[in-house]
Amino acid sequence: MAAGVSAGQTTDELARSFGLSPGTIRTQLKAVFAKTGVRRQSELAALLAPLAGGPPDRGG
Repeated sequence: MAAGVSAGQTTDELARSFGLSPGTIRTQLKAVFAKTGVRRQSELAALLAPLAGGPPDRGG
């Protein structure tokens, strides 16, 4: 799921790719947000980018 978020997939796209409901994806993302201290998928993607070899966060 984290790779999908990093790639910019929406909740509905993630749900389809995992064969889960969008509600399940939202529940899982809320848990990840709580553990990482982010509030949005875009913030999680920025946090994960360096781990995935993406561009570093420029603090913007």
